[in-house]
Amino acid sequence: MRSIVLIHTGGIGDFLQVFPLLEGLRRKWPAAHVAITGHPERAELACLGGLADEAVDFETSGCHRLFVPDAAQADVPRFIAEADLVLNCLPHQAFQTNLSRGTSARVLSIRSFPPRGIAQGTPVARFVYDQVSTFFELQATDAVPRLRLECRERGEDRLVAIHPGSGAAEKNWPAERFRDLARRLSGRGMAVRWILGPAETESGPWCDEGSSPQCLAACRLSELARFLASVRLYVGNDSGITHLAAAVRAPTVALFGPSDATVWGPRGERVRIVKSVTKSMVDLPAEMVAEAVEAALQRMPV
Repeated sequence: MRSIVLIHTGGIGDFLQVFPLLEGLRRKWPAAHVAITGHPERAELACLGGLADEAVDFETSGCHRLFVPDAAQADVPRFIAEADLVLNCLPHQAFQTNLSRGTSARVLSIRSFPPRGIAQGTPVARFVYDQVSTFFELQATDAVPRLRLECRERGEDRLVAIHPGSGAAEKNWPAERFRDLARRLSGRGMAVRWILGPAETESGPWCDEGSSPQCLAACRLSELARFLASVRLYVGNDSGITHLAAAVRAPTVALFGPSDATVWGPRGERVRIVKSVTKSMVDLPAEMVAEAVEAALQRMPV
């Protein structure tokens, strides 16, 4: 196996679920050149962790031409046409058909997550891994997404990162409870740093009047990954950033409501998941979150 291409255009959290698969492919074929086409910043995370060799921007690579039914063979980008193995995570029939016609590589179409009612209770990363392992007898694994950084610099021991957002409002713990948690942490001498996207920036302020918010916004994912690897603790909702924190082995408290944490939750020995019994984030008690945070700060066993 000389060349492997992974096609994945999903979000941060979804993309991180293929990391155990990439690790398994690396172990199976250590000399193979692995290219990932998708969102370039997300693909670069795999390169940063040594799981891939090349990140290719899906939008500028010419891959979009494969969405047209009966595309010409010449429309298949060269790096795909010359690959030995193509793993496609795009569930688009014309795209899949054109891939198979336009390359002599073995093309495997992979579901990025289990269909409703199938493989219930199976973590997404395990579901993805097993689809390919069936064909190539990859080594057994715990299928926990990991982003191993070469230079893992530990920041100040008081640093706590909080990301109050997610991809859906119903997944968000009430903003005021995050603010109360930040006040509590600051009161015990912790240095709180907010990780804010555009939606969270608009819904601020996140600090009390007269205080200066310490925020991390609009940075590259690789920079954010290095930052998260340095913190004493991370707290966040069911989001891609929470999965990233867990992947770099930051002590993580993940708050879950409507999603099934067994399937979609971040995993790892430093992860604590706090679930709302009613699946509504409004009903997730502040004291339950505070207890999980305190346990993580005390480095109590998970």
